[in-house]
Amino acid sequence: MSKTTDMINELSREDPQFAKGIQHYRQQYRYADAIEKLRKRAKLTQTQLGDLVGASQSAVARWERGDANITMKTLEKIAEATHTQLDIKFVKDSE
Repeated sequence: MSKTTDMINELSREDPQFAKGIQHYRQQYRYADAIEKLRKRAKLTQTQLGDLVGASQSAVARWERGDANITMKTLEKIAEATHTQLDIKFVKDSE
């Protein structure tokens, strides 16, 4: 592991609020990564995906960076535009 990862893990063990924040950003990154992979797999540019879902290229870029909250309606539009099915799962936290 990197020094940064070690430090994050140590701070997470020491501070539950920090751990909660880190979990939030990790989840947000997973969504961002999934959207980018879907778009690329569908061979779409950010502009093309934006056109299909009614959003700007800059909005798509924010989604792919994890810098924006996305509504369920937008996630459904992304799934439709990339010919995929949206599947939301809830899993028990690992502690």
